[in-house]
Amino acid sequence: MEPVTTNEMKHRHIPDNNRSHNDNRNAPEPEIRVENPNDGALSGLSKGSIISIVLFVVGCFIYLAPKDVSCSMENAENRDFERYYGLGGQTNPFTKATADDCQSDIIYRPALPQGILQSDNSASSFLTLAPYGTGKTLIRCKYNQTLSPTKYFPVLILNKQISGYLETFVKKIETNTTVCREKNCLKDWTENEYGQLLLSSLVTRFIEVFPKMSNTELQPLFELSIEKQMRLITTIISYYSAVGTVELETFVNRILGTKYKTNEIQHQYMEKGVAYNEKLYTHFINEANRLLALDPNPTRIRLLYGVIAGQQVKNQFENIQLEENIFNDLRELTLFFRDKLHRIPVFIIDGIDENEYFFQNNKPNKDSLEAFCRTSVSNQIITQVMANNFHLSMFYPKIGDFKIEDAIGRVDKFPVYEIKWTKNSLFNYADYVLRHMNEKASYDRCKSLPNFETLVNYSDKSIPKYIDRLKTPRMLHYFIQELIIQMNNDARHASKPFIATVENVVHAYANAEKRFVKN
Repeated sequence: MEPVTTNEMKHRHIPDNNRSHNDNRNAPEPEIRVENPNDGALSGLSKGSIISIVLFVVGCFIYLAPKDVSCSMENAENRDFERYYGLGGQTNPFTKATADDCQSDIIYRPALPQGILQSDNSASSFLTLAPYGTGKTLIRCKYNQTLSPTKYFPVLILNKQISGYLETFVKKIETNTTVCREKNCLKDWTENEYGQLLLSSLVTRFIEVFPKMSNTELQPLFELSIEKQMRLITTIISYYSAVGTVELETFVNRILGTKYKTNEIQHQYMEKGVAYNEKLYTHFINEANRLLALDPNPTRIRLLYGVIAGQQVKNQFENIQLEENIFNDLRELTLFFRDKLHRIPVFIIDGIDENEYFFQNNKPNKDSLEAFCRTSVSNQIITQVMANNFHLSMFYPKIGDFKIEDAIGRVDKFPVYEIKWTKNSLFNYADYVLRHMNEKASYDRCKSLPNFETLVNYSDKSIPKYIDRLKTPRMLHYFIQELIIQMNNDARHASKPFIATVENVVHAYANAEKRFVKN
């Protein structure tokens, strides 16, 4: 018998309806298989396999589809850095040179002092020194944002507030403020003036949030004796620095259950049969004038006199001395916040490198700056910090060879941090930002953002000498802003669109350097 071929074997397994029943008597038993009528021609595959194949084919089509048309530099609309890398709809972090608005969600922690942003979001006292544009504002923003409002009472003191106190001080000791900005008019600025700045900032911030506080939160105020309430009111009114007295009236009347109005003070206390005491009022004015960093607002003093006269406690306050008791008043008020309101005051000071008394065209007035910085770490201040009355978190500029840390008696208890950037840390920061942008880029981009070295074509031997001169994040931001402009202009003729050429880098660096010096 001749061997049966494979093909014939297959035919024998398939019944032929045209054959008679007898023709199949000697045929082997047919293979039995249950088929799903819905599988059709792909009956041997599972549904999951079919879906995977379809997705694979579609993916390959998308991946292999030519992009020459949609990303061609022949189309003017494509000659745009953000369009090419799919950045539309998101903010390019490099286009913001500063973090003054505190809206940035990008912070590269490895290059910043590790002791500031604690894992438990706790406050601490420290001095941070850093040159211009190195990230002080950014880390200050993050530090302030992490502080729990139920545990701390942050008091942010920036250039605007500092300028107000300095301006008042200068007016009281100098007649020509223009000349004063060009020399050391702060040579007489002492720890007392710095204490006024802290106390006044705390008072003003408290009055700002006071209307939003509930009676439950303020219960410790209501429980004070009348004498302590009046001492507190005296401190509040004397050191309040904002314009107007309406907020002060609200505070006084809510605490005392009264209806004092500054413009009706004289009428109000005369109705009570209390004689006007010109000598006592003058005494209050003179005491206010002795606070050299504060404006002696007569309207505010009138309210203070009216309240003291109206509450008939003139005898206890006729010998009041404000200037001699600055640090005692600061201690009493901060302890009240800490022990009664259960919120520790945290003074956060930043922005002095923008102050016209300390810097002009990025050039420091070294004498004035040193005088101010030394008073901020004076013995009277540090003693209260060490006693945990409050936290003092300062973000100061680093200037030349001046070592403010030498003025701190307890560096072991009051740490000093420095922000220093190296080439490697700056490159790492740039890659960190580029990765963040890539994660948010649109799907239809022409290309993913490369790393920083590829973007600036660092492998070209003519380029590193410019890139390596970038020393701070701010300078890096200026450079990339200018580089994008250069690459946009050259996109049509570039051999590699939006990868920098030597000419792009040279012009971008020159423009960035001008902006950095100017700002």
